[in-house]
Amino acid sequence: MVESQIDKQVEDFRQRIAYQGATLESYLELTRSSMEELRNVNRPSAENAVKTQLVIGEIIKKEKITVSQEEIDAKLQEI
Repeated sequence: MVESQIDKQVEDFRQRIAYQGATLESYLELTRSSMEELRNVNRPSAENAVKTQLVIGEIIKKEKITVSQEEIDAKLQEI
């Protein structure tokens, strides 16, 4: 799960720098870092995100929290 979250974070970063006209490869070259180093920098936040997701999932199960499609639609309209 952590590796998958790191993949998502790296892809998000790739998209953000692409929006600014750069590539991930040029960023790595400019900062003299590697993909492995970038992944390692993202590991703590990825681990935290996974832990948070797991805890929220358990709370939802234990508290039997449900959301209707109508509530989802209403929130989407609000946003």
